[in-house]
Amino acid sequence: MPSDKSAFRLVRTLRRCLDLTQAKFAAKLGGTYPTVNRWEIGRAHISRLAMKQTADLLAGPGKESQRLRREHLGQEGFRVH
Repeated sequence: MPSDKSAFRLVRTLRRCLDLTQAKFAAKLGGTYPTVNRWEIGRAHISRLAMKQTADLLAGPGKESQRLRREHLGQEGFRVH
């Protein structure tokens, strides 16, 4: 699992790449706007389930998805144990 700081950056970067507001990004993950907002400013930890759902949004074949996966999740990707 990425560090908290990396996870916060990943959420913000992915949300912006998808051109989603915090509220719309939260809805995709089944969460709320305040939660995503707190993640992005580093006020709340991202749960394993939420990180898995975020990683699933990166499953696409696009170059930007691949770059974000490498940068934030490493070569192996994200696995929930």
